[in-house]
Amino acid sequence: MKVFRRLSSLKLPFMLLIAQVTIAFGGLLANVLSARGLGAEGRGQLALYLQVTYVVGTLVILGRDRSFPAVISEQRGLAAGTNDFARLLGLPCLLALAICAVTSGFLANQGMVHIVWLAAALWLVVIGNILTSATRSVSIASGEGRGYAIGMGVSQIVLLGIFLLFFVLGIDESTLWFSAYGVALAVPFISVSLARGLGTNVLGRTARQMRRIRRLGFTLVPSSTAEIITARLDRLLIPIFAGYSALGYYAVIATFTELIIWPIRHYIDSNVPKWAAEASNGAVLKVRRAVLIVFGLSMCLSLIVGVAIWLLVPVLFGTEFLASRELILPLVLGSGTYGLSRLAVGIATARGASKHVNVINIFGMMASVVLYLCLIPAGGAVGAAWASFGAYFLASCAGAVYLAKSNAKVMSVGGIRELEDPK
Repeated sequence: MKVFRRLSSLKLPFMLLIAQVTIAFGGLLANVLSARGLGAEGRGQLALYLQVTYVVGTLVILGRDRSFPAVISEQRGLAAGTNDFARLLGLPCLLALAICAVTSGFLANQGMVHIVWLAAALWLVVIGNILTSATRSVSIASGEGRGYAIGMGVSQIVLLGIFLLFFVLGIDESTLWFSAYGVALAVPFISVSLARGLGTNVLGRTARQMRRIRRLGFTLVPSSTAEIITARLDRLLIPIFAGYSALGYYAVIATFTELIIWPIRHYIDSNVPKWAAEASNGAVLKVRRAVLIVFGLSMCLSLIVGVAIWLLVPVLFGTEFLASRELILPLVLGSGTYGLSRLAVGIATARGASKHVNVINIFGMMASVVLYLCLIPAGGAVGAAWASFGAYFLASCAGAVYLAKSNAKVMSVGGIRELEDPK
């Protein structure tokens, strides 16, 4: 019986892992098709567009993708969760539309009417990112990862189908390739909504509960903003100081090394509702066990991914991208060390300690800004890779300090019980 209970507890992390494996495989093929179809410069432009949408999407969702599973610790099913989160999407979608409208107006006023459609594509991809984050958040809160895994599988099939069509037709316009992401990213939320009956008569959360989700989300906005800047600022600065070709080389390797951190994030995020419930009940969280799991995953995944990238770059991308091999070591080291800071953020979020979440991520952001501005102008993509490692390492040091100083004394803060803040 203990074995069955243990397998049941692993169901959500396993489904999230299946989704990540699907994303990884689809991302690998999409990376190869876009690199070969667009070349280094076009691949760099595509990477830049994607980074902009990641940053905007993180800003406009207002932290609700993180506050939802932290507040909703009881599992009521995917249908109820989807309906609940749909009530939270109005303002984020309006903000995304407003940003798109302002951007389009600015471009038109500057006489750049011919690229106004790029702003529309940006809005489409931002909405896709919001919907994907919503689906993942609902799956974590509901404890049902199957719908998310299936949705991501269909999403990757759609994306690869469009990319393959563009590759066969010889289309080398990066904006068209970019627009395909908007179509594909909306698939998981739409498929889950249709399968689970979005809008059906399911008893929803009370107004008070929804206010708690929104309030905690707002307090996590600085943290979410800082985290996305830490993770994406390098790909925004490289084209400025080193050109699109350098970003193309960098993006090819960085896309691979992100595979290291995603399984770790799935493990952490899938445990946030459980940790939140334990903290609210006064239970002592098993932080040491979580640290060992994250450390073990980081070491194993770093070794596997690092060796795989080294071997696959010339095979998949051709001799044009051989120079990108020198980016592998720093980017693998960076992704491998980043997991500890994500664990600290996950535990602090579960405890409702948004202050410490903000401190860890803002410290990492400040370190990344300084390092990127110092190393990218001089070293280009190589400088960005080592700066990324430095920023991730320092962020994890901040996370380690929080985990080491936090104690197991439970107290109530703002209606969400958490372990006492470190002094």
